[in-house]
Amino acid sequence: MMNLGGIVLCGGQSCRMGASKATLPFGDETMVTRVLRLLGEVVRPLVVVASVDQELPLLPETVIVARDRGAGRGPLEGLYCGLAA
Repeated sequence: MMNLGGIVLCGGQSCRMGASKATLPFGDETMVTRVLRLLGEVVRPLVVVASVDQELPLLPETVIVARDRGAGRGPLEGLYCGLAA
């Protein structure tokens, strides 16, 4: 059986939204916690990549949190940091 992990990129600037998409409410949870809950049903480990100074909601202890190495580097930077975590 293949071991698969998941990387959730949530380090964008959210210029159009005006607030972090990761912390937006989605029912009884935030967007990022919902994504992690659903993704966690099929893959492990789970990695969240956030901006350097981005606040995240409380996440399960099993989730690995990685940070971009710098601001404005785009999603490939987030993917790199997630794979390196």
